[in-house]
Amino acid sequence: MESLLSFRPALADRLAPLARALGLEPGVGTEVLVEAVVQVSSFHEEGFPLAPVVFIGRGLEELLQAVHGTHPVLLGSGVVSLECVRLALRSCAPLAEGRQWAIVLLVGEGQLQFGVFCTDRSPLRVTSFEALRTLPADAPPLVGITSLGERVVGVRGPGGANLFFDFSGTAHLESGSPMRVLADFVEAVTRDVPEPLRPQLRAFYYRIGVEVVSGAHGALVAVLDARAQAPDFLSDGLWLAEPLDLTALALRYEAEHGERDALGLIAYGSLYRRMIGMDGITVFDSRGRLLGYNCFIRQQVIGQPARKVVGGARRRAFEVLCGEVGHSLAAALYRSRDGAAECRRAPSQS
Repeated sequence: MESLLSFRPALADRLAPLARALGLEPGVGTEVLVEAVVQVSSFHEEGFPLAPVVFIGRGLEELLQAVHGTHPVLLGSGVVSLECVRLALRSCAPLAEGRQWAIVLLVGEGQLQFGVFCTDRSPLRVTSFEALRTLPADAPPLVGITSLGERVVGVRGPGGANLFFDFSGTAHLESGSPMRVLADFVEAVTRDVPEPLRPQLRAFYYRIGVEVVSGAHGALVAVLDARAQAPDFLSDGLWLAEPLDLTALALRYEAEHGERDALGLIAYGSLYRRMIGMDGITVFDSRGRLLGYNCFIRQQVIGQPARKVVGGARRRAFEVLCGEVGHSLAAALYRSRDGAAECRRAPSQS
């Protein structure tokens, strides 16, 4: 007997409470959320994957205020339906690539308006998507949807809802969720930052981590314990004469909120992302300083991993780095080109 199995009923079951919180009509309202999640999981433009962020709410001003958004541009409207959702996302996704702009879907009285708005670009503040996590219980109901890697989608919603959907079928349970990968990386790279500035640098590195995890290229990052020397096998690379420390710049920006300092922090974030996107290993330390990039492990070391490894050179190098986690390294972050991500972090110190 022939049968067709679909994952949409399972998605609908998980997303129905969020649709109710938004005040959407049963059935079609849930399908709107399901369609948005499915579309975000597989956006491509001329063969290249896109990773837009989508926000769904009822009122534009309350949505912008909640996620620190500005400069909305409404682009169209129609009757709430799957066809309208597809049109909205197809029209807006290329505009929202790079996360400087986000897609907004406004639903109410059977109508759907769509457009884009500028996300919070403050380099030391949480992203617009993360801002949903900090909303009070009585805040207007909003839903955020974002890509967190190849065919992995994260959804935040009212009441602390925090869902992940893997459409690839290749997620590894030991790797944990993409948000856990991000959290471990951010915790390690800011572990020894002085406390008054630590929350701000956590936000800075979270922004970098999101783009690494959701990007279209592979990455390998080592976080050196600030009290340790770099392992000898990492000597082959481009090491800075002096560690690049953003503490003074960040402190001045926090005190004065000057445009020059803001642009400087944004530019450094872009520079770090480009370094991470290059071949080899990018090295930070647990005080949030950049030490080097384009680093490679000697072939003799890679040829002797601690355990049998399935994967290419980047995965084998990651396993070598993992052997140093808890010794000279505070963490190692791996992201494959096919979207798998993992972060090994040394146990927290008392």
